[in-house]
Amino acid sequence: MNKPEIDLTKLKLVHTLELPVRWRDLDDLGHVNNSVYFTYFEQARVEWWSTIDEVLAVDKQGPVIVTANCNFLKPIFYPTTLHINVHAGLPGNSSYIIYYEIFTKNQTLELAAHGSTKIVWVDYSQGKAIPLPEKFRRLVGPK
Repeated sequence: MNKPEIDLTKLKLVHTLELPVRWRDLDDLGHVNNSVYFTYFEQARVEWWSTIDEVLAVDKQGPVIVTANCNFLKPIFYPTTLHINVHAGLPGNSSYIIYYEIFTKNQTLELAAHGSTKIVWVDYSQGKAIPLPEKFRRLVGPK
């Protein structure tokens, strides 16, 4: 099975989300449309960020996604509940990577997809990357 390029057990598991597949998530073939996986990543990421809002609350600064990818391992069908893990990658100077795992939750958890988003910390008024805030760096640092 296609595994993430990085060993996620070495990174912090910062959030988990249980999410039912909605009928509207399906395409004409009866499985979740490939674009919806990114919506699942987004939902998990935003829920995590809402739990650390005080860390992210910096005037006119914040996270911007610069890349996103997904590896589709098996189709997801309705009805099922998804279990999504969010892992924080090690921080760089002005960026970090969030890694995701999407499991179908039937009798057992089965890995259906994994992916990542690279986040750059940006000064919105200048429109350029700046160093990650220290309190955020400590939050997502080594396990």
